[in-house]
Amino acid sequence: MKHRFDLYVRYTIEIDLPNPITTLEGLNGVANREFFYILREMTKLQIYGCGGAPSGGWSGHVVAQLRTDQDLQQYLSKDVPPEGPVYELHLPDGTDAGAWYQNNIQSYQSHIQNLQDQVNNLRQQGQGLQQGFMLLQQVAPVQDEQVYSIVQKYGQGVHPAVTAMTGNPEDLFSNQQGIRVLSYWGSEPQRMQDVYQTGGFPPVVQAMKQFQDDPGVSRYGVQFLSHAAGQSTEYMRELHHLGSVPIVIQQMNQFPQDVQLQQFGCQYLCSMAQAMPDVREEILQNGGIRPLISAMNNYPQDPMVHRYALSALSPLAYIPENGAQIIDAGGVSAVKNTLQYHSGDPQVAISALSMINELAKHDGCKDALVEAGIIPILLNVMQGHAGNPHVQALGLKCLATLCANSTSIQSGLYHAQGIPAILNAIRSAADTRATDAGTVELITEGVNLLAAIASNQECRPLIMQHGGIEITLQVMRFYIDFPLIQEHCLRILSGLTLWPEAAAKLLHAGYIDCIIAAMLKYPEHQGVQMSGAYALGMVAGSDDAKSAVINAKGIEALVAAMYWHSTDQHVNEQACAALSILCESDRGKSTLAKTVVDDQSSPEIIANSMRNLYNIGNTLKQIAKVVAIAGLDDVMKDGFLKAFILNGLVQSLESHSQDQGVAFYVLKAIVTLAYPYPPPQMLTLCGSLLDIVIAIMKLFHSEARIQETGCEVLSILARLEDMQEPIISKGGIGLICLALKTYQADTGIQRKGCRAFANLGEFQVSREAIRREGGIELIVLGMKYHVSHPEVGEQGCAALANLALDEANRSHIAQKEGVNAVLAGLRLHQNHPGIQAFGLGALGNLATAEDNCAVILKAGAIDMVMHAMNAWKDEARVQHFACLALSNFAHDDTNKVAIGRAGGNRMIIGSMQKHSEHAGVQEQACGALANLGVHQQNMVEIAQLSGIELVIASLKKFPTEPGVQENGCFALSKFLTMPNESYRQRMKQADAEAALEVIKNSKPSFDVKICCNVLLRRLGEEGAAPPPGAAGLGPPPGSMAPSSMGPPGMGMGGAPLGGAPSMAHMGMQQMQQPMQQTPIGNWKGGPGPGPGGPPPATMGPGMGPGPGMGPGMGPGMGPGMGPGPGMGPGPGMGPGPGMGPGMGPGMGPGPGMGPGMGPGMGPGGFGPKGKGKPGGMPGFKGKGK
Repeated sequence: MKHRFDLYVRYTIEIDLPNPITTLEGLNGVANREFFYILREMTKLQIYGCGGAPSGGWSGHVVAQLRTDQDLQQYLSKDVPPEGPVYELHLPDGTDAGAWYQNNIQSYQSHIQNLQDQVNNLRQQGQGLQQGFMLLQQVAPVQDEQVYSIVQKYGQGVHPAVTAMTGNPEDLFSNQQGIRVLSYWGSEPQRMQDVYQTGGFPPVVQAMKQFQDDPGVSRYGVQFLSHAAGQSTEYMRELHHLGSVPIVIQQMNQFPQDVQLQQFGCQYLCSMAQAMPDVREEILQNGGIRPLISAMNNYPQDPMVHRYALSALSPLAYIPENGAQIIDAGGVSAVKNTLQYHSGDPQVAISALSMINELAKHDGCKDALVEAGIIPILLNVMQGHAGNPHVQALGLKCLATLCANSTSIQSGLYHAQGIPAILNAIRSAADTRATDAGTVELITEGVNLLAAIASNQECRPLIMQHGGIEITLQVMRFYIDFPLIQEHCLRILSGLTLWPEAAAKLLHAGYIDCIIAAMLKYPEHQGVQMSGAYALGMVAGSDDAKSAVINAKGIEALVAAMYWHSTDQHVNEQACAALSILCESDRGKSTLAKTVVDDQSSPEIIANSMRNLYNIGNTLKQIAKVVAIAGLDDVMKDGFLKAFILNGLVQSLESHSQDQGVAFYVLKAIVTLAYPYPPPQMLTLCGSLLDIVIAIMKLFHSEARIQETGCEVLSILARLEDMQEPIISKGGIGLICLALKTYQADTGIQRKGCRAFANLGEFQVSREAIRREGGIELIVLGMKYHVSHPEVGEQGCAALANLALDEANRSHIAQKEGVNAVLAGLRLHQNHPGIQAFGLGALGNLATAEDNCAVILKAGAIDMVMHAMNAWKDEARVQHFACLALSNFAHDDTNKVAIGRAGGNRMIIGSMQKHSEHAGVQEQACGALANLGVHQQNMVEIAQLSGIELVIASLKKFPTEPGVQENGCFALSKFLTMPNESYRQRMKQADAEAALEVIKNSKPSFDVKICCNVLLRRLGEEGAAPPPGAAGLGPPPGSMAPSSMGPPGMGMGGAPLGGAPSMAHMGMQQMQQPMQQTPIGNWKGGPGPGPGGPPPATMGPGMGPGPGMGPGMGPGMGPGMGPGPGMGPGPGMGPGPGMGPGMGPGMGPGPGMGPGMGPGMGPGGFGPKGKGKPGGMPGFKGKGK
């Protein structure tokens, strides 16, 4: 009858059977037999009876699942198709099959154990003893090599011997001869299986324990154990369970003169130690090291002893403590003897080299090996086996392990002439281009050894001399498909680049392309990426090398390495170190900014690495370093800020506040991202950051670079008004003073400390605190000590300028010779625009004190200003502060005339023309013209130079800039006070009325609004200007009317009214140039006070214009000036608010009209007010650390 079987889902067989299959077990058996090539016996198949063969798809017409014989009978009787039964077979699911197999195995094991117990009971009762004794009697007198034939001839296998040993456990003859039979019979794997299944293992171990003093039992027993352990791990587990290891060690110690026992004992321990890690500890605990080494020393010329003893010791030497035991037991001399006596035996050499390699991993053992002279021996062994790649590879591996991190051993290899031999071995193997396991292993170990010695100063020249670079690059190109070879080659080349000659040669040899090729081929291989990043960093020192790396897309490769290994500390550490070097060039920074990997920008990738690795100090340090350098690029900076890396930096700083290296680089990174003004992302972090910085500066008070960066961070925090009180109360100003005092000779600290004071000095509360803490003295001292360093003088001048906003500070600065320090800096550094700008600004503010002004002018300050303006016509900062200084110097007629004769009017007009787009220059120039124009001769010259039109153009250009509004309007008012109708007509022709209307409607300050109204009314009048004493612009508000007017000597007024002239102070904060190489943005100040403002002693903060006195007018006084806004990287300087060209009664009916009104006008008045910084002008790029 035809039977069809379909093995779901694709195999089918049809077979003819004489009779139907009537049982499910029979059906399962046939299916397994026929599908044996697939199933390999699946004894619990799911079988379905079908009504026919499959008509479509794989499944047939299933009728029912056949679970029992009854189901099968029902199928055969009712549902079988006419052509014969059709069965569909399904494999059971994994759980059912596994459970079935497990149950069967347990059942078989239980059955075997029961049979074994029955056999042992029978043997112990004497069953079979006679047959066993007869066999042993026949074996006893013959030679060992005849034992096998006697047992075979006897015809009952080893069963009689096992029976005899089990039945007579205390009979020496039975056990000695029985072990002898088992040992020779079990020398073949199949026959050892018979011994194992017959239960021969336990009686052997028992006999060895029972007859420990018998040399025969010991020798044949160890021989049997060695045969068994060498054939199967199952046998080894059984022997270990029976406690065989201590017995073998004991008998090796007891019978050292038995060479055969020693041979098989070494072989047994070798097999057990190599295959079973848990046995190694037992060997050590039972003193197994010493008998192994004793066997080597006792039989120096026996290769079997040495081979197996060394192979047993190698896995024991993994642990340093075990290596020390091997050394103490004489292991070094033993292995040395091995290589000397058996250098020609490759198997012995391989065993010896393996153990040496393990011992060399431990420092104490490494020294012992080198002292014993192992390096020359290793080189001799390699030379003796030049054609054996395995021996060559192991020899190279030993040398690499010995040389790792030891310059003295590397030098020893150099003096032993090992380097040429190593290179020759690598070259010979590489020239074959073979990729078999032996060749690849040899090359791998060879380049690993070269990598270990390539950084050695003594070895590098010899490597170069013997073609090390060419061989390494050749290997990289030929064996690009082997990542470990690539990794080691990258390490070689990195070490060689430490030698300048090698670095240049590598560049020309295509080294960089090889690095990039390896990194691109193995993006996920940690070793290649780490070594590649290190290699790129090592080669990128010179500018040419940086360009070559960037051209080869090295930056992209480094960022990709960080992307693929964002949690690997070593890859990120080396990649960031290399990026830091490459980003020293602007091109490197811009390339990094453009780099994207899988839609992630480089700032995001770097920020992600920081989040993953912020707790690892060395890696974090390199990440922070690349942020500090790359963040100088605006695009990178913006990317970092958007990635919220500032939060990570502050968190990292808090976690590593005890690590001064990490703290330094993290602080530098924060400075880069937060300069010049804390970004919005930082505002919530300022309080925590201040606490951390103060704690770090206190902790590392003796670390100069920490003090310097700490001052930098404090200077940034000082930009915020809300941070003034915290900085003062938490000791920030005191720490800056301490740093300046402690590190007087450090240019960087002096510069950064002065900068911090310049920013703090913008706020009145901090100005007082700085004076109380002795900061002014330290600034002046630093300027004197570093008078040859313009960077210190520049920041010192900025700090003094802001501090001089307070009257008490102005006196203090003068007492501490601050005026002389500023003058000295200006004289010495006429080629430095930064110090010229801030120095002139400082003089301008200090000149508001009469005593200071006399000293300043006597020192030739007017000529200094003229020289600076002429030398730095393109520098907006210089022009800005020069105009301020001229405005404040012009406090009496003598100075007005001197400035005019020195060309001051022309310089100011030229500055306005040159910097027409610069609000700050326009503001201060208008203020200076207003003050100088009080003198008639100056006014005529200014008018001839188109000063009227330039002032109106400035008002049109900057109609909403408060400083330009005020100073420009007041300058125009001076021209209208003169009896010259042409001035009024020129104003009208220049469309002054339209400009004034725009300003009037821009919601200006009260002073400006009044001035605009007066000017518009005067411009709207018809006819010529009134002569002196005639009607003028009309009376001002009654509170502003002076009792007299007109400067002396001009025939236009009476005697001056009381009070010394006041001068405008200008703050330096907004004008200070950056210490980083980033441009300063627009400088802009706030509105000044209105009429009735406070006297000079209550001058306002430096952010905007202070409430001081502007260029006022009055009989005999000239333009008075008061303190203005602060000086620094914030709002700039200009004539301060206060008494300006106000209008008194003389402007209406009354006495003749003078060019201006002075203090007699009453409290307040109109005058140019200093504020704002030059818009859009980059600051001078200062030097320093």
